[in-house]
Amino acid sequence: MKSINFLLFALFAFSTLTIVGCSKDDDKQKEDDKPAEEVITTPSIVGTWVCAAESETLIFTFTKDKKFIETYENKYVKEVYTGTYTFDGSALFLYYDDGDADSYYGVVVTDTTMSFDGLVYTRKK
Repeated sequence: MKSINFLLFALFAFSTLTIVGCSKDDDKQKEDDKPAEEVITTPSIVGTWVCAAESETLIFTFTKDKKFIETYENKYVKEVYTGTYTFDGSALFLYYDDGDADSYYGVVVTDTTMSFDGLVYTRKK
């Protein structure tokens, strides 16, 4: 008789723990513990960027409507090119109005600098 009572008590204790262990409160807490989804934003290149070397200057101006102006200057010449661009956060594609195109991969943009093709440009304020 003692063994039957012990068996019934053990079965009752096991079922109670099983029911309590599967409550919905635990599920809600696990959902609350999930980290917030990370929002990835593409850095903006809109604005004017200047790279000045010893005797030459390269300036890019990118507009919100996906157009650009590229200006190259040295003491002998000033060349200006225009076109459209696309930028996905690390790849920059330039489509010149004369039909040429350039692509740059591994573009790094911060609030104040942009680097690609081995050059570092500073955002003009």
